[in-house]
Amino acid sequence: MNFFEHQDRARRRTAFLILLFILAVAAIVIGVNLVIAVAFGLAEGGLSGLTRHRETMAVITLGVLALIGGASAYRMIRLSAGGPVVAQSLGASPVPPDTADLRLRRLVNVVEETALASGVPVPRIFILEQEDGINAFAAGFGPADAVVAVTRGTLDRLNREELQGVVAHEFSHIINGDMRLNIRLMGVLFGILVIGVVGRTLLRGRSGSSRRSRNLGKGAFLGLALMLLGYIGVFFGQLIKASVSRQREYLADAAAVQFTRNPSGIAGALKKIGALSSGSRLKAPGSEEVSHMLFSDGSRSFFVSLWATHPPLENRIRAIEPGFQAKEIENLRKQLLQPGQAPDPAFSGPAPDKSGPGEKEGRPILPGLPGMAGSVLPQAVMAEAVFFDPEKPDPAHLALAASLCRELPGELYEAAHDPDSVEPLILALVLGDEAQKQETGLSSLAESVSAATLKRTRRLAAHLLSLDPRLRLPLVELAIPALRMKPLESIRVLRMRVMDLVHRDGRVSVFEYALGRLLARHVTDILKPSRTRSGGRILLKDCGREVTGLLAVAAMHGHTDPAAAARAFRSGMSILYPAAQVPDYQAPEKWIQVLDRALDRLDGLSLPVKQELIRALLTTLSHDGVVTVMEAELLRAVCGILHIPVPPVHGVGS
Repeated sequence: MNFFEHQDRARRRTAFLILLFILAVAAIVIGVNLVIAVAFGLAEGGLSGLTRHRETMAVITLGVLALIGGASAYRMIRLSAGGPVVAQSLGASPVPPDTADLRLRRLVNVVEETALASGVPVPRIFILEQEDGINAFAAGFGPADAVVAVTRGTLDRLNREELQGVVAHEFSHIINGDMRLNIRLMGVLFGILVIGVVGRTLLRGRSGSSRRSRNLGKGAFLGLALMLLGYIGVFFGQLIKASVSRQREYLADAAAVQFTRNPSGIAGALKKIGALSSGSRLKAPGSEEVSHMLFSDGSRSFFVSLWATHPPLENRIRAIEPGFQAKEIENLRKQLLQPGQAPDPAFSGPAPDKSGPGEKEGRPILPGLPGMAGSVLPQAVMAEAVFFDPEKPDPAHLALAASLCRELPGELYEAAHDPDSVEPLILALVLGDEAQKQETGLSSLAESVSAATLKRTRRLAAHLLSLDPRLRLPLVELAIPALRMKPLESIRVLRMRVMDLVHRDGRVSVFEYALGRLLARHVTDILKPSRTRSGGRILLKDCGREVTGLLAVAAMHGHTDPAAAARAFRSGMSILYPAAQVPDYQAPEKWIQVLDRALDRLDGLSLPVKQELIRALLTTLSHDGVVTVMEAELLRAVCGILHIPVPPVHGVGS
């Protein structure tokens, strides 16, 4: 099951969620009507009495529906800013991309490696400083606005392999469409719980009054009854959470094992949760509301055992390690309780030498893949790379991502994590890797940026003269979290400067186009995260002109020989239109306008059609058996604009 199938399954779960929500609302409406009828004598005479007051019952029903709908809408509006709102509601604070804290630095490295390997934008990272339990969650409407939050206990108690397993688990939720469903779930559940809140408020108000009257008795009865009816919402809320959550936790665990190729990582994290007294509990108010998002149960309520959002801890461990015995947790508990036992030996003792290699100087330490040079074979290899499967991710992508990070020059890597340097870095990337072209661009920038920005851009541009071109787009992805920390107006201005630089000489390279369009997409997604979707409802038959334009551009850039380009174009078109007459190939004269128009329209295709579209694009690009850096950049740009994850591709040639 690949990315597209996971997204489709998430949509089906949403339909089931709506059904359960309707049942919950119906039960609450019936209950409120009966309570009010009894409290105010409308039920005298039984069903016939209620019939006589049907207009009153209709008003009550509409009022309850308005209250539930209004509460859900209010909550959804509050959550429309995406993942950061969820994290901050629990007291989490953002982790600076350029943090010097070693534990936080390790977390940043692990998240970046996993993001690059998954082919999604690097999410913002949050830390719940006051939480001792081991827990984490991913939240947002999609990869563009996603956040990954972990507790301080997770950083202090887990080693790097265990942390990597937890982060890989959360990325499975990011990729497979769970996050949007989780956000909707929070809004829906708030609506069906609001009746209980109204009842509790009414009961408290009456109990604080000194009056003793019949109306007081009715008010107290009504408040108590509504509060009890609120448990209908609690019941359905837990049922909904359990129905959409439990099985996907097993899938995310399995994905983490596959991705890291290390069962002991995530299994070790789960064992420590069982062994430590703090477990995975969260102390923050409102943690129950996000229980379905967490890595492990964050509460100890009655419903944990009855309608648990997560499978039992031992079952999850045993699914990873079939030979697991419960006594292992007890032995681990005794070991962790020994006097002087450091939470994480990797960070005990004297401060490390920051001049040394690896994470001690803030860089990833995973081994990379040998032999990145060469050319990609095959469309089959490319298809495996692009059609990311959250259940069976390729661990080689994770190693390659770490290798890419490690190969970046230190100053460029640091600039990508510094909010004050990220703008000069983006501008330097647009200036290109030719000295004369850089000087021309710097001269044009001198009129619109400060002297300090211009100086910093010049320094960074010098490093780009010798940078491996395969590292350019990964460097952009690493810079996105720091860019998100800039004021929105600054991001808009940067986007305009980038487009001015791209078009200043009338010639636009594929990389310049990819950078400009991806930056524009990130800006749009940052501004309106709730409107970001992986797929729409546009049909392929309505996009013939756009599909033809996209594949013609791909064939033109991938093949210098017009006859070879025509064959590549026909091979891609036959994937989408096997029984139709394929139009003649024509190399687009204004390929940028053609591609812009095509991608703006094709982003509205449904996910199953997008899957076939990318398959056709891959067939066109790899028709000659070789995929160059330029072709890979075009692929990443197209997939990025269409909101499709694309991991780094092995062995792209130059």
